[in-house]
Amino acid sequence: MASPTGIAPVLQVHPTRRCNIACAHCYTSSGPTITEELPVELLLDCLDEAHALGYRQLAVSGGEPIIYGGLRQLLERGRQLGMVTTVTSNGMLLSPARWKPVAGLVDMLAISIDGRPEEHDRIRGREGAFDRTVANLATVRSSGTPFGFIFTLTQHNVDNLD
Repeated sequence: MASPTGIAPVLQVHPTRRCNIACAHCYTSSGPTITEELPVELLLDCLDEAHALGYRQLAVSGGEPIIYGGLRQLLERGRQLGMVTTVTSNGMLLSPARWKPVAGLVDMLAISIDGRPEEHDRIRGREGAFDRTVANLATVRSSGTPFGFIFTLTQHNVDNLD
């Protein structure tokens, strides 16, 4: 299926609303007390159907996808189907134990950094959030997975854009 832009459509999946933090700007209302998640079997079926319809990229976000129990299965299926796989994370939980099992299945990791440390921590509602995310970058770098940063512009951090 060709899109008007010539780019295959992207399947954006939010398998869980569970997250280790509750960011001020979260549009999914995710957080530590939210337990809602989709069964991985349902998502695998959806992935198969989406691929048959022409979707060629799987973008996984959340909540915090790194804590979703079915993340590896979901990424594996995407790879089996020849899809480009991306994950968006707040970066705070990218320890070797959590990241290494999925690193080889991710074509691009997007890590949220939303300003200087003090603004980032305020938006995250967690002191030390910025430092913890930055500390985990070594794990991501050592895996060889390409990564980049995403910046959500809000009234709380507009002065930090540059």
